[in-house]
Amino acid sequence: MSESTYDFTSSRARANPHPVYERMRAEAPVYRLPEPDPVTGGAVWLLTRYRDCWDMLHDPRFGREYHRLLTPGQRERHPIGAVEWDLLSYDPPEHTRLRQLMRRMFILPAVRAMQPRMEDLAGLLVDSMPADGVIDLVADFTFPFTATLIAEMLGIPAGDRARFRSWTERIFNGVDRAVSYAAHSLPDTFKNPIKG
Repeated sequence: MSESTYDFTSSRARANPHPVYERMRAEAPVYRLPEPDPVTGGAVWLLTRYRDCWDMLHDPRFGREYHRLLTPGQRERHPIGAVEWDLLSYDPPEHTRLRQLMRRMFILPAVRAMQPRMEDLAGLLVDSMPADGVIDLVADFTFPFTATLIAEMLGIPAGDRARFRSWTERIFNGVDRAVSYAAHSLPDTFKNPIKG
C-alpha cells in the first residue's frame, strides 16, 4: 500500500495518463486515494496492476453491488444515484439476467442489420472532420459514433440525442460533480431503459 499522492486527474495527466499509471503500477499496486468517498466517507482503494484487478474481479469475496451497501440518504447523494440501472453494478444472478436481455441486441444478425447505419454514421463523422486533418480520434470519432448508436438502440428521440451525448460524456469522464449533474439530469424516460 502506498501513501504517496499521484496526480492522475490534472489536465496534463488526462492528456497522457500513461506515465502516471506506469509509476503507480511500479510504486503503488494498491493505492488509497487521499480523499474519502464523498458519499460514505469511507476509504477508496485502487488496484493498479492488471493481474491484481483480474484476481479481484474473479474472487467471489468481492462484489459489484456497492449500491446495496448504501443507506437511502447515501443513495440519493451518490454521484450515480439517479441512474437506477447499471449492468456493471450487479453480481449474478441479476447481472446474468440483464446481460441476457441485452445480448439480443448484439447477436450477429442484429449487428449485421445495423451495418448500413454504422457505415453512414462513420461517413458523416469523417466528412465533418476538420480539413487540416488534425483530430482527436476518441473525441471526434469513437465517442460520437458509439454514443449515437447506443442512443438509437435505446430509442432516444433524435431531438434528445445531443443532450444524451452530453450527459454520457459527463458520466464517463468520471468527475464526481459532473457525474452527479448528468445522472440527476437524466429524464425518467432515460432511466431503466431495459426492464424484464
